[in-house]
Amino acid sequence: MGILINCGSYIYSCSYSYWNILRIAIGHSMINYIKNIKIIDDNNYDKTLKNIKCEIENSFDKNQIEKLNTIDNIILLLNVCSKYNDLLSYLNLEGIFILLNNNDNNGIYISKDSLLIEKSINKIISYINNINYKKDINKINLIFNHSVISNNQVYIQ
Repeated sequence: MGILINCGSYIYSCSYSYWNILRIAIGHSMINYIKNIKIIDDNNYDKTLKNIKCEIENSFDKNQIEKLNTIDNIILLLNVCSKYNDLLSYLNLEGIFILLNNNDNNGIYISKDSLLIEKSINKIISYINNINYKKDINKINLIFNHSVISNNQVYIQ
């Protein structure tokens, strides 16, 4: 069984198990991105960022984050982060939650979601260490980019 992501003539397909591996890699890279942000100012967002960093570190120690090897566990971690929707928006990361929390069976992303997903992937892509995962995630991101440009929906089947 596999998954097909498409928008117009832009298509990506893989096995469902590999799709979950990519989703886990995206979730890990988002957490690593957040953990590596340097806090400079003492504004409300930076105070909130301190809170989310503490909550992530208190909820999951370093070894546990690396062992988050199922998409369900990644979704649980994202739910911890989603309490801070304003911060995710401020960091241009809300698209990760949209991407990973959507239904993989006949799921649809409107172009507004595609824009958020594309921005978020662009933020975290450098935190993905596996070159093959990075290549495939970039291919998927091109589909979301096409959705933004063409104002068409992305379909996941």
